[in-house]
Amino acid sequence: MTRVGTAGRRRAIGVVAAVNTVAAVGGAVGLATGALSLEELTQRLPLDSALLGGIALGLLVAVPQAVLTALALRRSAATGAASVVVGAALVVWILVEVAFLRVVAGLQVVYAAVGLVQVALGLALARHEDRRWTLRADWRPWRSVRARSPHSRA
Repeated sequence: MTRVGTAGRRRAIGVVAAVNTVAAVGGAVGLATGALSLEELTQRLPLDSALLGGIALGLLVAVPQAVLTALALRRSAATGAASVVVGAALVVWILVEVAFLRVVAGLQVVYAAVGLVQVALGLALARHEDRRWTLRADWRPWRSVRARSPHSRA
């Protein structure tokens, strides 16, 4: 079994976010221009507006995914945390979409799963990069440094 390092996790986050960005921009443009017709589902959107749906898709999904792609490309230390937030936001977006449209499509299930994958990749990257994601405090290094300090009163 091979181990995936930080670079592999970051690359996976970047690829998934880039694909999501392209898909969200395509969906947003399609909704806003009318090229992507939802027919009777448009009436279930807020204000019966596919234009507003397209704008919301662009701002709430495409922009965060694009920012995550840029963070991954720049090898930012914030990539793991951003992946968790953006992936969770994608899942919430899908849940809200299902609530408004009152229909569940296969593509929505796929994107909810993609959001969960982004959360998992982000947690794995953050855990691998630094140990700040652990719940317990590790006091041993602090104690050992303090014990060796010439000013300690041990």
